[in-house]
Amino acid sequence: MKSRNISNNDKVGFRQPYCCKKEAAIRILMVISMIAAVFAGCQEREATNERSIKPSDISYWNNTAPFDQSPSMKAKQIASGYDGVLDVESINTDQDLLVVFKLEHMKRFQLKQMEKKLKKRLEKTFSKHRLTVSSDMKIYLETEKLAKDLDVLNKKEMKQKIGKIVKLSKEQT
Repeated sequence: MKSRNISNNDKVGFRQPYCCKKEAAIRILMVISMIAAVFAGCQEREATNERSIKPSDISYWNNTAPFDQSPSMKAKQIASGYDGVLDVESINTDQDLLVVFKLEHMKRFQLKQMEKKLKKRLEKTFSKHRLTVSSDMKIYLETEKLAKDLDVLNKKEMKQKIGKIVKLSKEQT
């Protein structure tokens, strides 16, 4: 009989050296950690899309406001339903309704179309009010400040301040 040289690879119980096992384990751990990172990243994005409490969700006025603010609350609900609207502030007197809103950054390209659509929709709902719709940040900040001070103003002061804001919004356009 011929004797045959048996190499290590031909042996029945061949085992890989320790260093190969270690490299394989490292590769498996890297793949698992990459998959975990992808899932964690996707989960974080979903969490940021959930609606959180915004300053406009909190009502600044109470029963001591000089005018009934239910029309402005309804206008706020209508405006916040539009795609891309981040935040809405609205205030009304017996004749005027002022609605201001913030848009997402990428939606600012359709700013004029959004204002027109929103104004048209609100004019149908609030036909007896003089409507002012704006997305200007300065108008937004002035309206927000006025909304916070509603309970300390009387009717005359409130009409003057809203008239001033409306005039300012027409100046800038």
